[in-house]
Amino acid sequence: EFNEENNSLKKILDGLTVGPDIMVKDLDLTEDLELIIILSNAGEIDLRKGVTFRIRIVVNGQKTSEFDHFIQEALKANFGNHYLIDPPYQVVITGISKVKISISPKLPSDDIRLENNVLERTFIIFPFRIGPHGREEFPFSFFAPQPRGKGQIEKVKTEARWEGASSSLQLSFKKSGTFKGIPTLSGKSPLKVEIPIPFEEVQNENVWSVLVTNLIDKKVEGHLIIQHP
Repeated sequence: EFNEENNSLKKILDGLTVGPDIMVKDLDLTEDLELIIILSNAGEIDLRKGVTFRIRIVVNGQKTSEFDHFIQEALKANFGNHYLIDPPYQVVITGISKVKISISPKLPSDDIRLENNVLERTFIIFPFRIGPHGREEFPFSFFAPQPRGKGQIEKVKTEARWEGASSSLQLSFKKSGTFKGIPTLSGKSPLKVEIPIPFEEVQNENVWSVLVTNLIDKKVEGHLIIQHP
């Protein structure tokens, strides 16, 4: 009997864990390097539009923005869509910026798991000016001391943006002490590549480099944006 009661209670408690589960899925930058926050719903139930969330932005340890956001479209269950938020006061990202985004629902039933409501990423913005058929190397380093699980893969996002519709650049990624860059991607602006790094490599503070190669006969100016954990 006791076991049956326990099982019933467990079912009730489990039942309460069904609902929308809103998370900070990603961060991006506009053309003017202003922050965009991307939310998604990991839960099993859609989040209706009209819900209010409090959003806080901290850059390099300083609170730069805190505001209430009224959700203007439904967030579909099981990562069914992405929802973009432009902060009401623009947050421009420059140099090396450690960005921390926290979100919290006004009503607890609008977000059943709060563990995934914070996202921390570091942006590194390199302006570049590369001569005809030139190449430039941009070194950076990072490590993640907290293991998130065995076999965890961290991703470094790299994006080059530049002026000129006809210009083509090439991006390569390499670890210091190695000669070969991997993987290599070429094309027109914006050029984006995600590099998976096994967690074992992230735990040691290695120096990595992004190589930007100009494939045309004219000078190219733009920005290299690196985003890492």
